[in-house]
Amino acid sequence: MELMGLHGTSKSRADNILKDSFKPYPGRVGNGVYFWRENAFSRILAKGWFDFYLKKNNYDLDADKNFAYFKVKISVNEENFLDLELPELKDQLALIAEKRNIDRKTHEDVISALFDYFIDTLEKELKTSFKVWQARVNAPYDCVEYPLSLLGNPICYVVIDSACISICNCYVLENGHERQIYQSC
Repeated sequence: MELMGLHGTSKSRADNILKDSFKPYPGRVGNGVYFWRENAFSRILAKGWFDFYLKKNNYDLDADKNFAYFKVKISVNEENFLDLELPELKDQLALIAEKRNIDRKTHEDVISALFDYFIDTLEKELKTSFKVWQARVNAPYDCVEYPLSLLGNPICYVVIDSACISICNCYVLENGHERQIYQSC
């Protein structure tokens, strides 16, 4: 199966990704590289998270703090794709979270570790390895353009195996103008 997604970051980090590929990091629903499912709002969501992390000073050490984003194609076999939005999986996850006293106020690292544990457990039970999963994650806090009350939290693809990722385009926003700095696909 092929999925399309967008990932926002700084221009400095985009340059590193173009040179060295994407690297998985801990996130809200486990370790991986996060991509907004491509749709009418994915660029807005990528920019919203970039702005959120910019305000948290996460890009302070970057030489070029301009917003950049990637459009990628994610290729994965269906047996290596996990849909964490399935009700039966959400119910299982909720039971584990309840037993461990994990709720929405719990630190993000603990929640990420819970997802990693849950996915590892599923892989062992099903005798497979998941390379990509999808889950709903929080929309960026200041992203008023996204109709959260209408659509609910947006879907992200989380990729643990960077070999599944093909970069199609990379754009950078400089002085209010967007320009393409990479094209493939």
